[in-house]
Amino acid sequence: MSRYSGLQFRRTFWIRLGLLLGCFSALGLSASSPSREEAAQLANLVTVRGKLIITGTEGLQLSTPSGDIAVTSDNPQLLHTLQDPRLAGRQLKLEGRRTPDGAFSASHILVVRDGKLYRLRYYCHVCNIPATEPGACVCCQRPTELEEVPLDQVTKDMVLVP
Repeated sequence: MSRYSGLQFRRTFWIRLGLLLGCFSALGLSASSPSREEAAQLANLVTVRGKLIITGTEGLQLSTPSGDIAVTSDNPQLLHTLQDPRLAGRQLKLEGRRTPDGAFSASHILVVRDGKLYRLRYYCHVCNIPATEPGACVCCQRPTELEEVPLDQVTKDMVLVP
């Protein structure tokens, strides 16, 4: 004979589910709509396009038709990617926010080539390990290769630069 009858099992299930949902609620974890602060941050997102210029003295700049813009990022992986010499002179589309000092703080990066958009990733073909920033493979220590993935071929399970 089973440990629980059908009614007891259902009752126990619903009690446990209620407790679990209560824990998520207490931790502030929910699937509800974004808060006012998050919505305001999303509303402030700006997109800029231009050619990436990497200089030793002035740092990172994006050359746009309206002038050069200093570029930075709060995301270390994205900042390391922007500093990758392989991206120097490339056309980029950056999404982010303007800072009070006139610079641009990037939160997402896309490469523009022949009018198409590409996401970036670093990949070791020896070990089949992707990475989100330039550097050595975590396994074999060989340099990772910069790959451009067409935007229409990106899947949810891919490891990409933000």
